Amino acid sequence: HTLIDALVRRKRMQGFEALYQPGMDHAGIATQNVVERELGKEGKSRHDLGREAFVERVWQWKDESGGQISGQMR
Repeated sequence: HTLIDALVRRKRMQGFEALYQPGMDHAGIATQNVVERELGKEGKSRHDLGREAFVERVWQWKDESGGQISGQMR
């Protein structure tokens, strides 16, 4: 994020209208990968859990780790 931020700031100083709005992974692909890796360490897959249990596990991980992720974005 640092490099992109520096480039956007430079453009602003040059008089351009530039917006850099960092965000989080709204598609959840990275989160899904992390949870699937954790399940793999337990010898399970998301298919073993079923959809509802897997989604619950993803929300559990988000509740435990979401604050850390948003803190890194600041």
